[in-house]
Amino acid sequence: MPVSSSMIATSATLTTAASPSPPLRQRANGITEDRARSVLIAANLPMKLWPYAVKYMARIHNLVSNSNFPDRVTPLEVWNRAIGYPNPVPNVAKLHQFGHVGYTHIPAQKRVRGDKFAPRAHKGHLVGMIGEHIYQMWIPELEEIIVTASVKFDSYSPRAQAPQDPTPSAPTHHITLPIQPLLQRLTRNDLVLNGPQDPLLHGPPGGDP
Repeated sequence: MPVSSSMIATSATLTTAASPSPPLRQRANGITEDRARSVLIAANLPMKLWPYAVKYMARIHNLVSNSNFPDRVTPLEVWNRAIGYPNPVPNVAKLHQFGHVGYTHIPAQKRVRGDKFAPRAHKGHLVGMIGEHIYQMWIPELEEIIVTASVKFDSYSPRAQAPQDPTPSAPTHHITLPIQPLLQRLTRNDLVLNGPQDPLLHGPPGGDP
């Protein structure tokens, strides 16, 4: 959804109503950074993925009920209702934890021809979402992030086995994304509405380059 003048006005109104002081803004940024660092360490993912972790933590923040809003609704629902979004209640049915292991389908045209035992899926880790149904999967062996709706996620059980032949539910598009801050292209899912509008930031967590 493109950003309109009414969205900007609504954002300004919500931000003014909250009126966080500079220390509170800094604290909000610090909490987001701490969460991003924690999920990267827990998932054993490289720190160069920190922009994705920060963006995902901001997304999670907006999907958690907040006492600053009436009826403890989520910040994203408040935003959606303010701009007249047709389905204001966020859909979290396809939400997974950051770093969750999943298997992305390899299209037939990208497999080794004639090799019946060639892998039919890439093992990766969830590092982001686009909308409510598209995943950004970090594939370590390729050093790439694949954008796709066709992912078979592992069970959270440590004994879970990888699926042998995930059947694609939608086309898989292999896109190499640069590992750099993505917050210049914020969408309605990325805004932290009860604090600073920019959830980031001034550099990678812990001062890493």
